[in-house]
Amino acid sequence: HVAAMGITRAHVERLLAESNIGLVLYRPRQCYIESQPLKLFEYMAAGCAVVASDISALREVLDDADAEWFAPGDPAALARAIRALAAAPERARDIGARLREKARRYTWDARGAQLAAIGGDEERAEVLGIRPTGIKTAVFVLSAALLGATGAAFYRARVWLE
Repeated sequence: HVAAMGITRAHVERLLAESNIGLVLYRPRQCYIESQPLKLFEYMAAGCAVVASDISALREVLDDADAEWFAPGDPAALARAIRALAAAPERARDIGARLREKARRYTWDARGAQLAAIGGDEERAEVLGIRPTGIKTAVFVLSAALLGATGAAFYRARVWLE
């Protein structure tokens, strides 16, 4: 934990507020392909533009125009993507503002409510734009409960698992 190094959550939030671009750098490995990193949502909520590895898990959250994409494992492409956003601060601000708004759909409460609404019905999930993945989806909500979300979120997670 970074808190052990003297870095507080308030310090991280301040750094994010002062940042223009967040980097979401992942290779297409099994451990990343099906997960969406928390830092992505933190960047979005902070209003940062995003430079992102072009992997399917990130494409489930971000549209083409929501990030400066690069091929994973290509350092030259990564450098070009960073330079592209750094050279266009107005575009980076526009992307950041759009992502801040989009982040509201991915709060623990919003995701818990969406999952509770689908109740295991994949057709309803599709209408809501959610791709349920069985236990993994339940674990996402369960994680929210363990991280301090409401008791209702924990209940929804338990119901989903049953």
